[in-house]
Amino acid sequence: SWARSAETLHERGNSMIKDWKHLLRRVGVTLKTPFVDIQIKPDSDGVNTQRLWVSASGGNIPDKCQPAGNESDWSPLFIARARYENGVNIGKTRSEFGGALIPYDGREIKVAHYEVYMGSQKWLSARDGEIPADALFAGQEANGDPLYVARAELHGGLHIGKVRPGLKAAM
Repeated sequence: SWARSAETLHERGNSMIKDWKHLLRRVGVTLKTPFVDIQIKPDSDGVNTQRLWVSASGGNIPDKCQPAGNESDWSPLFIARARYENGVNIGKTRSEFGGALIPYDGREIKVAHYEVYMGSQKWLSARDGEIPADALFAGQEANGDPLYVARAELHGGLHIGKVRPGLKAAM
């Protein structure tokens, strides 16, 4: 019906606006007009987090790294990211993994060389794929879609993964 079509169009429009807001918060923009220049500066913890990532391999966890989740037996999990299939994917690591585990195409992929996040963590509740304004931008899909760090309760643990605009849940 016409009402349902209008509602769907409205929802898609709102989703696109949210996606643009997230992008502008991450990269910044300057709008020049004849009367005033408007500058939106990127979030301090957005794209410029390179110095907070430490290279690692083989299950190594840098000293002073703070856990971000846990297995069901309370073994700590740490935020990791790794290059895979032309993207930078977000996942988890601990020494027993011997690498980082990243969600990709419905599976967990073990990657030997990865980076571990050493920065501060601020967790906010979200649902249905919502991405909080302060979410940690940490990677991108092969097509350029931004990826943010997420975590969720799963099988008795608190597991780390990724979320991006358009997904209805964290992966």
